[in-house]
Amino acid sequence: MNASPDAIVVGAGGGGPVVAKELAEQGAKVLLLEAGPWLDPDQHFTRLEDDMGSII
Repeated sequence: MNASPDAIVVGAGGGGPVVAKELAEQGAKVLLLEAGPWLDPDQHFTRLEDDMGSII
């Protein structure tokens, strides 16, 4: 696959994913880069944290 992103967002902290989502919703091809480790949601997040997403 040879794809070129329209935007590269560096960092998947608090704001990076929001920016990436907004750009993608406007039709941009977005590459989101994160240097930190992968955290398995089933092992690193509680049910309470999962439920917060539906409140926001």
